[in-house]
Amino acid sequence: MTIGTHFRACAFSLGVFILAAGCTANSADGPTSIPVASVTATPSVVDPSTFAPSSNAAPASPSPSAVESSAPSSLDPAALEAADRAAIEAQWTELWEIYTILARMAADERKSSLVAVTSSPLTENLVEAARQANLDGVDNYGKVIHRLFWQTGVDGATTATIADCQDQSQAGTVRVSTGETLTTGRPRISLRGDFIKGDDGIWRARQIIDLGNSDC
Repeated sequence: MTIGTHFRACAFSLGVFILAAGCTANSADGPTSIPVASVTATPSVVDPSTFAPSSNAAPASPSPSAVESSAPSSLDPAALEAADRAAIEAQWTELWEIYTILARMAADERKSSLVAVTSSPLTENLVEAARQANLDGVDNYGKVIHRLFWQTGVDGATTATIADCQDQSQAGTVRVSTGETLTTGRPRISLRGDFIKGDDGIWRARQIIDLGNSDC
């Protein structure tokens, strides 16, 4: 289930409701377009009531630690680097928490929930992906397991890329009406999160990049 096993908002070849990140990206170690993750169809069934969209569903509320950059007052480069990395890692994890339940949120609450952790074009792509998922009668299930690492440091810049060898083997998409499992993710999905630091000091994801069949 990578972003791709869920909604589909860009060219993620995931399944149905997979993540919609910016559709193009320049990455030294990956493709410039994002298909998000190949998935394996598994015809099992789960309780459909779990996935019914609800206008009463409370929007995800990122905890302060997930959105506030705790940059230390000192100018010590090592401390600044650690603070930036911690802030980005928290935002990346929170993004996936919101993404998983996005189709179950009230339509008018989706963007407001996402803007704490995403920026354009990812915000708009995910909102559209959730809308399409509702029309198609599909939803996400399960949770992803993160294996975060850094190939390049932040080094005081306002843009950064986090790496995640994500395990999506316990997540995927289901048909809401029947609970039938439509797709199941792979255990090792090589993803990159492209982040930008706003004028408010908050790091937000603007793109999710799937490196395809790259090993991780």
